[in-house]
Amino acid sequence: MGIDQVTLRSRLRDVEDALGGAGHAALVVYGNGSALGAGSRTHGYLRYLVDWDGHNSPSVLVLAPGQAPRLLTSNIFLSILGRELMWFDDVRFVKPPNFATAVAQILDNAGCSDGRVGYVGRDETPVPIWEGLVGALPRVKWVDFTAEL
Repeated sequence: MGIDQVTLRSRLRDVEDALGGAGHAALVVYGNGSALGAGSRTHGYLRYLVDWDGHNSPSVLVLAPGQAPRLLTSNIFLSILGRELMWFDDVRFVKPPNFATAVAQILDNAGCSDGRVGYVGRDETPVPIWEGLVGALPRVKWVDFTAEL
């Protein structure tokens, strides 16, 4: 049973309000799928925010206030399924080595490539992805946003 769109949109509005209140330009959420079981907690944030589970694949959600969510998934078949099932349009297949570049492009296009950006899932983000984000967005100050969710 999925979470209804009214609830999800309300949650995103709350997150946008919290981002604005904290002076953050955007939010990036890294999540491993639930197939890892107790070895991962990050999939719960994706399920809570947009009702997404990457199952055996990592995913990244990018939220910029006033814009539709953008979801990156490393499984081409899940990206196809996501485009069919998700309540927003931007679901992309991106190989994990390219996650950082894709996120940087999204944030840059949204006008969020400097300043403070909230981040959730840092403790489960693979080092190459994290280092790629930091390198691609040198003017961003990454701030742990986990407690706010």
